[in-house]
Amino acid sequence: MVAASAFALGVATSGQAFAQAAADPTAPGWIKVCQDANGAQSCSVVYQIVAENGQLIGQASLTTTTGQTGVVFSVLVRTGVLIQQGIRIQVDTNQAATMPYALCDTTICIGEVPVDDAFVASLKRGNQLMISTAQPAATEEGLRRIDYPMTLAGFTAVYDGPGLNGTEAQARQDELNQALQDRAAAARQRLIEQQQQLLNATPGGVTTAPVP
Repeated sequence: MVAASAFALGVATSGQAFAQAAADPTAPGWIKVCQDANGAQSCSVVYQIVAENGQLIGQASLTTTTGQTGVVFSVLVRTGVLIQQGIRIQVDTNQAATMPYALCDTTICIGEVPVDDAFVASLKRGNQLMISTAQPAATEEGLRRIDYPMTLAGFTAVYDGPGLNGTEAQARQDELNQALQDRAAAARQRLIEQQQQLLNATPGGVTTAPVP
């Protein structure tokens, strides 16, 4: 079933799609993108976690295709995971489930499973979707958990609403990229100012020991 959500995953990893797009492009949120291919329309409702440098850290998506029944739920995470542990999926305090990995390459690992209406309904009722992976670590268990919290605020409206086309999705991506660049520039400026304050606090910018 990996091919069923190839649109959502492929455009994300190529850097030409959407990332955490919302009314505020710097805030996490869900986005729905639709495309027509081979006489059918495929729509993906996607949430992405993106670093300030624009690197994709994690992604969850639900994909539906006209003419096909069911929903495909996909998760994308960075590599370095313990494959045998799978991907832990939990909505609020509901019982957690484990999704097996479908494939990995040099940068990402993907898990993908069909889900029923009950799972989609739990997302609509829920407050948070938690995606968790396991990485090797020097602990008693030999691993550590990496959590990817994803808010479900606004999920229902996006899932049931109209989707964006490719052009509109790219416009959202451009907005986010600019917001991330502005945030990174502001962080660099704050660091420069802090360093300057430290230098100004010391005469000559250097602390010297008294001559005996």
